[in-house]
Amino acid sequence: MAAVTSADRLSGCWQSSVDGERVQRAVQWLQGAQSWAATVPLFALGASSGGRFVGTLPKLLPIQAAVCALLPSLPFTPAFG
Repeated sequence: MAAVTSADRLSGCWQSSVDGERVQRAVQWLQGAQSWAATVPLFALGASSGGRFVGTLPKLLPIQAAVCALLPSLPFTPAFG
C-alpha cells in the first residue's frame, strides 16, 4: 500500500495537471526501486477533488479499479431532519 499527497499542501486539493505526473512517477519508482512487480494490481481511492483526480488516473496508469467519492457542489440539505 502506498499513499501520495497532493502537491498543493495549502488547500490539499488535487490537480491532474500537477499531480498526475507526480503519482505516475511515484508508482514507477515503487515498481523499480522497491521491486513492486508491474503485475501488482493498482487501485485508487480519492475523495472530493481527489475523487475527480482519481477518475483521470487510468489515462496515466493501468488502474484496475478506482473509488471516486465526490461531494455535491450545491448547498447541502440534510435528508433527515
